[in-house]
Amino acid sequence: MKLRVMNCKNCNAPLRLEGEKLICDFCNSAFDIEKDASDVAYDNIANAEELIRRSLSDRKAEMEAFFKKKEAETIAREEERERKHKEALKEIRRKARRKSIISFIRTLIILAICAVVMKVLIDKARAQKAERDAQKAATAANNRPKSYRVVPSELEKAGFLEYAKDLAIDSIKEKHEGAVIQSSKDIWNLVQEPQIESVYLITSDRGNGLYFIMDLVLETEDGRTTEGYDCVYLKDILVDQDGKVSLERGERCYGENSDAYDFFWRMDFDHDAMVEKAIDSKRLDAEKNYFVFDLTNECV
Repeated sequence: MKLRVMNCKNCNAPLRLEGEKLICDFCNSAFDIEKDASDVAYDNIANAEELIRRSLSDRKAEMEAFFKKKEAETIAREEERERKHKEALKEIRRKARRKSIISFIRTLIILAICAVVMKVLIDKARAQKAERDAQKAATAANNRPKSYRVVPSELEKAGFLEYAKDLAIDSIKEKHEGAVIQSSKDIWNLVQEPQIESVYLITSDRGNGLYFIMDLVLETEDGRTTEGYDCVYLKDILVDQDGKVSLERGERCYGENSDAYDFFWRMDFDHDAMVEKAIDSKRLDAEKNYFVFDLTNECV
């Protein structure tokens, strides 16, 4: 760079450097600085550090922008991959759920079909059984001797009352001898022969029956006792037109009980309530035309 003395072109006075201008203090003229090749080279060298710094800064900014862009693209790709993965999982779950629902519905349909088939088979079997039972009942009815209403005198004449009395007592003994009462787990035995409290003959258009209401005393091995009542019903007592009395199939049933009946003891604890339920209720049943005879005096 050459050193030059610059004077004002107008007044030839010395010039003063102010910023990028040359100023004449005498005439206040201003001139641009004329630079030759060496001046430009000097400026370039003087500004090289700044240029490099700026260049590096620009390059850094470009690199940061580039890497940020790449990072954003990578994140976007990862997010897209994650989204697709989640969508794939959702689709797999949807298919599995759909398959499970279809399988469940198919199973329900199969079970429903099986249930319908079973119901049809059961109904058919029941219908066949009912038909067979009806045929048996019809056959038995056709073969059964005609029964008439029986009267007490016919029972006494045929000696049937004593036979029926022994049958009823034996039935009560079978039921209560050595019974295990559920409420105590103790073994209770009959202390004495069952005592007949009352006997009733009940007839209707459908048949004849004897009701024996008995007094029972039960006792354990350690001496505890309890007293109650039980009822035996001998049903289907037949009498033909010649007055012959018979007990069809020797059937014995345990008669109706009152509200005082105890299922643990298998006994009734109210004699009058039992009579009212098993006997008196039939006296009042006019539709079935029951006749009730008290045979207690004849049997006790």
